[in-house]
Formats: sequence, C-alpha cells, structure tokens
Amino acid sequence: MRFFFLGLIAVSVCVVSRTSFTTPEAMAVDLEKASTYNKDVLPILESNCFSCHNAKKKKAGIDLQSGFAGVQKIVKPSSPDDSKLFKCLIGKGAKLMPPKSPLDEKQIATVKAWIAAGAKEK
Repeated sequence: MRFFFLGLIAVSVCVVSRTSFTTPEAMAVDLEKASTYNKDVLPILESNCFSCHNAKKKKAGIDLQSGFAGVQKIVKPSSPDDSKLFKCLIGKGAKLMPPKSPLDEKQIATVKAWIAAGAKEK
C-alpha cells in the first residue's frame, strides 16, 4: 500500500511540473516571439478581410490587400489596445469586424500577440 501512495505522489509531481511549462502566459509569450505578419496575420486577413478591404472596395478607406504597408496604417506596434485593427476585431470603440462572422479567439489572440510583439513583417 505504501508503494502505491509513493507512486501516486511521484506521478502527481510529474504532472504538476509538466503543466507548469504550458501555462497560458507561457503560451502567449511563445506566440508573441513567433508571430509575424507574413506567417501568422496575413492568412487571417486574406480569409476574413480582403473581400471588403481591398484596392477596389476600400471599405472605410482601408486597403488591407495592399500588403504590409496597408496594415501598418491601422496598427500601432507594441500597443494592441491603441491599434485600430485590434479594436475592430474585438468591437472596442469601433465597429466589430468582420461584421457577419467575427474572428475566433485564437485568431484574435494571434493578431494581438503580433501587434504586442512589435508588428513585424517577417
């Protein structure tokens, strides 16, 4: 019986130590380090924003399809809460975008992490 409890304690210690490395904070830091416009943000914008915010339509005067330069106009690097792009994605102080099918939490977190990490292109 004593060996059972020792085994249970050993397993518990392993589980606790393993999960301490995968906290939400740790995952957010990893995402911030890895996030770039071309790799992470561009695919989200292509599939959700380009149909309205392109050179032809330019809804709200915004052309996201013009590349990184177009996105820079609505992003304040290292400050997601002051960036028009992020505000629109969460509907804070701006119209929620995209209006008919908002981004999921993971996509929003990706854009936020990218901006927070300095909004790098590559």
